[in-house]
Parts: sequence; C-alpha cells; structure tokens
Amino acid sequence: MRRWANATTTTVPAAGGLGLLYYLVASLSPGGIGDYAYSNLTSAVSNSDSRNASPPPPRPQQSSNQPQSPPVPPEDGKVIEPSKHYFNGYIKFYQLASSLQALTKVNGHELQNQNVLFAAANLKSAALLIPIACEMARWQRNDVHLAFMGRDDLPMLDILAVNGVDKECDVTWHDARADFAPYSSDNRLLVSVAGAMYHINEFMHPQAVIIDGSGQEDAPFLEALREKLDAMSRPLIELPDEAAESMNWITRLDSGSLSAWDKTNVDILIHAPSESSGSLIKLLQSLEKADFFVSATPRLTIELPPLIDPPTQRYLDEFRWPPGTREGRQSVDQLMLRHRIPYHAMSEEEASVRFLESFYPRTTTGSHMLVLSPRVELSPLFFHYLKYAVLEYKYSSYTSSAAKDMFGISLDIPMSHLNDSAAFSPPTLPKAVPTEGGPAEPKQGTPFLWQAPNSDAALYFGDKWIEFHDFLGDRLEAQRAQRPAKREKLVSRQRPSWMEYLLELFQARGYYMLYPHFDGSGGVAIVHNELAQPPIEFATEPAKGDQDTPSYVPGPGAYILSSDKAEAVLASASSLGHILPSDGDLPEVSAMPALSHDGGKTSVSVLEWKAAEYAATFKSEIGGCTEGHQRKRRRPGKAGDLFCLRDDDDDDDEAAEVEPEIRTAPQPSRAKGAPSQEATSETTTSTLKTSPVPTADLVGVAAGPAPSPSPSSFSTFSSSTARPTPPSSPSSFSTFSSSTARPTPPASPSIVSSAPA
Repeated sequence: MRRWANATTTTVPAAGGLGLLYYLVASLSPGGIGDYAYSNLTSAVSNSDSRNASPPPPRPQQSSNQPQSPPVPPEDGKVIEPSKHYFNGYIKFYQLASSLQALTKVNGHELQNQNVLFAAANLKSAALLIPIACEMARWQRNDVHLAFMGRDDLPMLDILAVNGVDKECDVTWHDARADFAPYSSDNRLLVSVAGAMYHINEFMHPQAVIIDGSGQEDAPFLEALREKLDAMSRPLIELPDEAAESMNWITRLDSGSLSAWDKTNVDILIHAPSESSGSLIKLLQSLEKADFFVSATPRLTIELPPLIDPPTQRYLDEFRWPPGTREGRQSVDQLMLRHRIPYHAMSEEEASVRFLESFYPRTTTGSHMLVLSPRVELSPLFFHYLKYAVLEYKYSSYTSSAAKDMFGISLDIPMSHLNDSAAFSPPTLPKAVPTEGGPAEPKQGTPFLWQAPNSDAALYFGDKWIEFHDFLGDRLEAQRAQRPAKREKLVSRQRPSWMEYLLELFQARGYYMLYPHFDGSGGVAIVHNELAQPPIEFATEPAKGDQDTPSYVPGPGAYILSSDKAEAVLASASSLGHILPSDGDLPEVSAMPALSHDGGKTSVSVLEWKAAEYAATFKSEIGGCTEGHQRKRRRPGKAGDLFCLRDDDDDDDEAAEVEPEIRTAPQPSRAKGAPSQEATSETTTSTLKTSPVPTADLVGVAAGPAPSPSPSSFSTFSSSTARPTPPSSPSSFSTFSSSTARPTPPASPSIVSSAPA
C-alpha cells in the first residue's frame, strides 16, 4: 500500500498537534500506522502516481449568509456543557465525498449486493463495532463499511489507531460527520445523520446497517437511523453490550442473511399432556432464561389438556410472556393459552389435524414454527443457534439454494430411531484425510441431514409447513374416499401421529431436517426421557390384531437401545463459538453427511432420486392416480400433484414443475481489477424533509446517484458460486495484529476510505 508520506502533493489534514505527530511518524518510520491508516484514508490518490496527483480541493467558502465558523454563545461566564451544542446552520459533508466515489468495485449501484454498513456516532460505540467489523471483513463474505457520524472531532486516523486497527482489517472507512459537528444541536445532528445515510445509500445500497444498541449511542443518531432505514426498508441491527463475545456468529453471515434479519418471525408451540406440570414448568422456566438479544421475542402458544393440574394453573396465573412484561419493558402480551375441552381419546387423524391447526404461518417466507415438547429443557443460547442457522440456511446468498429441500432445523439429536427399536448413533467424520498405509484417523462429530422429522425440539420453515397443511388435507380426503390398504407404520407409537404423515411427505419430496452437533461442552436443548408420556391418540393400547409395529430395520451401525445411555447436558458457555465446531462456522449442505429415514447413509441427490420413485408409488396407492390421469404440475406450497382426487389443477397459471426457491436474489461477485470510475467535483444537494435548513450538501461528488460501472467491470454471479472459504487459523476475535491468519486477499486493490478534503 502507498504511504501518506509518499503523497508529496497531498495537504496534511488540520488535525492539530496529534495529527501532525501521526504525519511525522508516517513519514519517518516504516510500517506501523503510516503503512496502513494513512494509506487507507487517501483513496483519492491511491489509483494514480502520487507525484502527478493534484492536491485535494480546498474547502469551499461558505456563502455570505453562512458563518465561516459557528457563532460564539453569549459570554456569561457560566456556559454549561449542553449549551455547547447550539449550532443549527447549513449542513455540508467535506470528508464523505472521496470515500463514496471510491466505491466502484462493490456493486453499490445494485439494489442487492454484498455491502454491509456499521455506523457509530459515539466513540464508545465505535470501539464496540470496530472489532466486529474487522472480524466480518476477515471472513470475506461481505464488503464491510464503517461510517462515523457523531459530534466528536477526533480525526479518523486517531479513532482507528486508538482501537488497534492495522492493515489486516479490510474495512472501508467513511467519515460521515457534518461540518461543525462538535457544535451541532440535536436537531442538526439528526438531520446530518439522515442526510449522510441518504448519500451513503445512493452510492452503496447497504443490505443491512449494524449499530450499537447497548444504550450508549446518541439519541438523535438512533432516531434518525431508525426513521431513515425504515423508509428505505433496510434492516437495522442493534447489537447488545458484549456483542463481540456473545454474538460473534453474526460475522459469519453474508449480506443475504443479514438483509433478512428483521423479516424472520418465530412462533413457539407447546402441547402439554395431562399430568405434566413439573416438566411444563421446567420448560417455561428455561424459556424465561433464554437470551433473545435484540430479536423480537417469539409468540408463545400453549395447548392445555382437558384436565389442568393445580400446579400448572397456579404457575400460569403468574407467568408473563415476554419475560419482563410486568416491569414495563415490553407492553405486548404474546402468550396464548388454548384449552382442549373433549375428554375422549382422539384418533390419529383427529390428533394430527388438531396439531396442524395450532399454527399457520403469517407469511410464506418469514414465519416459522418452533415445536417444543414439555420434556425439553433449553439452554440460554438456544435462540442464538436458531437465529444463526435459519439465517444461514434459509436466506444466505451462498447456501439457501443448496438447502431448498431442508424442511426445518432440529435443536437436539434423538436417542433412538423413528421406530424406537434401536438407539441412534449420529454420523461422524475423520478429523483429517487418512494417509495410505497410516493409522486410522480419529472420528469427530458433525452436523448432519436426516430424512426424519422431530417432535421434541425442532423449528419448521413456514413455506414447508404450508405445504404440509395442504398435503394432510388431501391425504385424509384420499383416506376417506378410497380407504386404501393400510400402509406399513414407520414411526413408533411413542411419537405423535402427525409425524407419520410428515414422513410420507418427506419421502415424496426428498425433504430432510438439519440435526446439530455441539462440542463436548453441551448442546442447546436436552430431552428428559424419564418424563416421557405417550401421545393422547396412543394413550390406550390398540385392540388385538390392530397393532402396527414398525417393521423396517435401522441402517448399519445401529445398536440396541439400553437404559444406561448417557443423557445430553446443556451448554453453559456464553457464546456459540465455544460449543460449535469449526470456529463457529456452519458447514455447507454439500459438506454434511445425509441419512435416509431408516438411518442408512445416503446423499441429498440420492434422496431426490428416491423421492421420484416413492412419489409414483404414493400416487398410485394413496393418491388415486391411474395411467389415465394427466400429470399435475407441482406448485409452491401445494401437494396436489401427489393426488388425483379432483380436476382442479389450475393449469391456467404458469406454475413451475419444480418448486421455485424462496430466497434472496443472488449477489453479484466482486470483480477483480475492475477499472475505477472518474467522478467530478460538483456538489450534490439533497432535500431533507426534517431539516431546519434547506439542504445538506455532500461536497466533492457529482450530482445524482452513484456512477454505474460498465457491465464489463463486474463478473457474472451464477447459482454455483461457492461461499468463500473461512480462514484456516482464526485469530482472537478482539485482537487485530499483523500475525492474524486470513485468506489471501483479492488481486484487486483494497477499497479504502476518505481522504481529508
């Protein structure tokens, strides 16, 4: 990188004695801050030879009706600190222009790209965000930016130096402070933040904006960003205190996942059987201790049995959801209680319908359901893992396409197979590739894909659950209309009947669940099997000769279920990074082993191939289809193509044969060596509706939106684009030293930030 000392024609920023000291250090000593920070803030001359570069334009003179400096407050000798913020004049951004016009290789002109913006107005907030931004940049899945919009007049170089930023931190820095920022009134600060965000959005279109939500940010800054981003329909992620430790997983998410941050909603559903007060109370207590960080607290629905135990009734009388509702921290009660009235036992069909009717997604792409058995106990980290996995596999630009057949995410690993005839052993992977003739490598656990639903602790995606609703309706109609021969039962009577129907849909579509793996420190959910009760539909023994005993044999490696198998423990760690393998990086779908419903080893492609065979048999035996029936189209959220009960295929629409992906649009990849765009030095003026003054000017940038690079400047993004490989030797999250191991940087020059104007 070019050092500031080499740019002989560049004017030294007027930063006072401290700024001059940094300038001298940069000129006299190799390495250090002069090697990085100054070069990273002089992008205006970084693309040409410094000897031929012209100096930055001088600061324009204010118009005659604008002050050359803020007016001095009355000299009463008793000026208190709040009165320092008195200036309410015209707004200009002198430092923001050069960093924005350098954004030629991050597809800022596209509405969907890989840009993620961190923003801060308070120096303490900047200290919290800078390490997180640097860590996110190290994973190379986003183009990371940080904008400083506050009142403090400390030069950007000093802010970076104080926070230990070195050349390993590949973040684009933006000085988005208005002129006379230290003297700005609250209203002027609010307007300047909104104006800066307007200009940044025009040139960058960030997919998400991340700020400090710990309570130490300036109120006008928060108000302006919340209002502006709401109008832009962009998510605002407010990180809690200690986020660098407790939420380090956020740095592994790409822009597609982060853009869906506030679009995902989770509903929790608990079906409580009779005489289960102890287990239900234990579950609710663990939910109260859960860390929902800055996400919306899920809505909680509890289905109560006909006979409610007195301890349960007393506990629910005092129970509030979300936690803290009584203290006024949240005013909306999101607890819903449903009480079943009939005392008689239900059939399998009735129990399945009752369960599915308990939840229907509000939106097809953002509403999901978490099913919890009263036997479950949760770790405070359970929602961290859930949010992380949902954003990664459902919305990621790199992963969501490969995970299109993922039906949901389990929080625990069952102790036995679906038919309960044998214990279940999760698959393992070798820790390293074995050498020829060498000793066998030790095995290690891994997340895996299993074509088996879970009724204890699992999240089901909303769009897939809608399809299950449609499937069950047609399935029960076919059962009543044709009374087909009874099929082999594959799910134990110790599990709810709806799982049998869901397994049929799994096999007909090639669907599967993601099952987790956590390191030896424990998991995010455990199931207390000593509290198990049979579902209400199987509470009584079937009549003789009516037994449906699962007859399949579990796959290789299974062993007989024994009573001495150790029960899992809950994780006591403070961060997912301490319990997830691979430094907290979730594996891609193609890298995980897959199991069929009987536990046999398979692959996702084989599951898809077998699904076509199973669907053909299902249509003939259950769906009522014959050779004379016309093949139906497969439509998103529908299962009618598996049945021939009525001729209502709605062929007038253009539904695809294969269900289209419901995900964010693909992100264009960053071009390497793309030519830079020349920007003029005219003035951009934007009108802000809340401004006490007519305009807020961005000095040094041409009028209009960001210049659009030619098509040849950008490489084409295809659906097969691989997710960037994570660093092999991650450094400490909060340490940024020259020895930090990271992937090889791209061949094109790093995008750097604003030079002093």
